[in-house]
Amino acid sequence: MRSSLYVPANSPSKILNAPVYGSDSIIFDLEDAVLPEKKKEARYLLQEMLALEQFSGVHCTVRINDVRSPFWKEDLRMLTPLLSTARAGSLRVAKVESQHDIILVDRVLSAIEGEHGLPSGIITLQALLETPLAIEEAYRISGASERIEALVFGAEDYCSATGIDRYGLITALDYPKSRIVAAAAAYGRAAYDTAYGAFRNSEGLEQEAIHARALGFTGKSVIHPSQIEVVNRIFSITERELEWAKQVLGSSLCADQRDGVTEIEGMMIDMPVISRAQRILARAENQMR
Repeated sequence: MRSSLYVPANSPSKILNAPVYGSDSIIFDLEDAVLPEKKKEARYLLQEMLALEQFSGVHCTVRINDVRSPFWKEDLRMLTPLLSTARAGSLRVAKVESQHDIILVDRVLSAIEGEHGLPSGIITLQALLETPLAIEEAYRISGASERIEALVFGAEDYCSATGIDRYGLITALDYPKSRIVAAAAAYGRAAYDTAYGAFRNSEGLEQEAIHARALGFTGKSVIHPSQIEVVNRIFSITERELEWAKQVLGSSLCADQRDGVTEIEGMMIDMPVISRAQRILARAENQMR
């Protein structure tokens, strides 16, 4: 997913309009965007709204409350039947700080799936890493459950805890971002970058997105529809990349040698480069769906 648009789960108009903006995924937010006394109402609203035909074929995810809150279990109980219908593809778990958080969610989900007669593991998880502890535990979190499909960076809480000015220097968050990308890659998960809060600053967004892609992220959260075009463009496979990948995969190394080294346009081509070309081709195919 190149772009994932956050939408408050208690706003009927914003929910209804979300599919028209062109993001690859929609994140319906039951956490920060919804006051404690409004969370039950928001869950019911999501159940009703996502049953509408306009959400058929739209990739939807729900951000649930963290496991230290009193809300997350009810989020799971009410949303599991909805998720199993493929109206929403996964859960984004807020403020994950350790592998135990994911294991706990996994166990409760398994029990609920069993109660509803659903296949075990049908619901996938995205782990939102937002604190210094989470960053240090990223590798263990990534491997905590087969349900994990992605690690996601949440910068605001991290910056608040560390005192980092994320808008002052483009490289200020390279350490936590690189840890997340490496931890995700170690287990074959996707890695999604944090949202850019200054939504009127398109130049700043573009610079941050370019840098995030260079670090290895394959997508980015967005908080405003105006950010979608920039993020989709930056994280799209370009024609140049696609042609390079096809050239690599069509080389004599791929056809005949497999264990040797060859050269294309002055660049040495061996198996790691071939693997990169295969990933580029797979991402390009996903973009066209």
